[in-house]
Amino acid sequence: MNAPYPTTTLPKPCEQDPESWYAPNVTRERARAMCSGCPVLGACAEYGIARERYGVWGGLTERARERARANKGLTLPLHPRPQNQPKDARLARDLELLHDSEELLGRGVGFEAVAQRLGCSRHGLTSARTRARKHLAEAS
Repeated sequence: MNAPYPTTTLPKPCEQDPESWYAPNVTRERARAMCSGCPVLGACAEYGIARERYGVWGGLTERARERARANKGLTLPLHPRPQNQPKDARLARDLELLHDSEELLGRGVGFEAVAQRLGCSRHGLTSARTRARKHLAEAS
C-alpha cells in the first residue's frame, strides 16, 4: 500500500499543535474529535495505516491503525539497521530510540513529548541517542 502524504491548502487541525497528535494513550474518541472537520481525513487515515507507527492519523489511534493493517494483511517495514549491528540488546534499543526520536522530532514534536511517547525520561533518551550516535560513528 503506497498512500501519498495528505496535502491541502486548507488549514488542518494537526498543524496547530503537533505534540498533541503524538501524546501517549490517546483514546479513540479523542482521536476522532482531534481530526473532526479535517479536509484530508480519509487520505490521512490511509497514509497513517500505510506508513505510521506513532501518533494520530486521520482520526485513528496507533492501535486502530494496527488493527486496520492486520485486517488488510499489511505490516510496516522494520526500521533500517546498520549492516554491522551488534547483538547487544541495549544497543539495538538505543538505535531504535534514535531512529524513532529523529522521526518524531522532525515532525515538530518537542523533546519532552518524544521521550514520554517512547517510554523514556529526557535523560534516558538523551543517553540512548548519544550511545547510538557514538556506535554509528565508530562503525563507519
